Amino acid sequence: MDLARELALEDPVGAITSRVGQYWATNNEKRVINSCLGILADNVANDGGDMLKTVATDAAGAPAAAELISGTVIIDAEATAGDHQGQFTMLAVHSVVYANLRKQQLIDFVRDADNNTMFATYGGKRVVVDDSLPAVAGSNRITYTSVLFSGGAITAGEGRVLVPSEMDRLPSTGNGSGQDVIYSRRSDIIHPLGFSFLSASVAGQSATQAELATATNWNRVWERKNIGIAFVQTNG
Repeated sequence: MDLARELALEDPVGAITSRVGQYWATNNEKRVINSCLGILADNVANDGGDMLKTVATDAAGAPAAAELISGTVIIDAEATAGDHQGQFTMLAVHSVVYANLRKQQLIDFVRDADNNTMFATYGGKRVVVDDSLPAVAGSNRITYTSVLFSGGAITAGEGRVLVPSEMDRLPSTGNGSGQDVIYSRRSDIIHPLGFSFLSASVAGQSATQAELATATNWNRVWERKNIGIAFVQTNG
């Protein structure tokens, strides 16, 4: 609203447009996470959970050391890929899990080539911390899901959008002061290699976040060891 601009003496349109890129980056990150959750649900339901190493329980009391993230648990998850277990290059974890890795002194920090940024690594793997990863509360404990990725495990592309962005002007709104409406459009394509997306429960043209996380929409079509994704479930 122009009225908001007049009262705040700031430019809300400029503030919003400066965050559009971050909005799409966050949206795509959630699409990757929910696609992985759908893959995990399908794997447990139809493939015997052969991509998952879990030590999480819902027992009463504080979690034991064996139920927390550890180097041993991560190695066991990598081993689900058999003789391709060395393919993993990235570990995505919830901040609680990341804190436990740091307490065990399993996190190293490496500077980028320009000596400007410090990257967290585990065993030579890049560590990504994202609280969008599942933290599911049971009756007694929370189960955290972490994901290992190989390079190229998730493919992405961008379709052509005729009008990527535009603005509309509504002069009669805001008590007659006017309003600017911003439109941003993208056609992102994100897909994990080795899986078919079945669209079994997709209501619209494109899957929602919830539909991406649904087991019946996914089917693994490659041998397990050729899939560059593995899952770890712990109580912290």
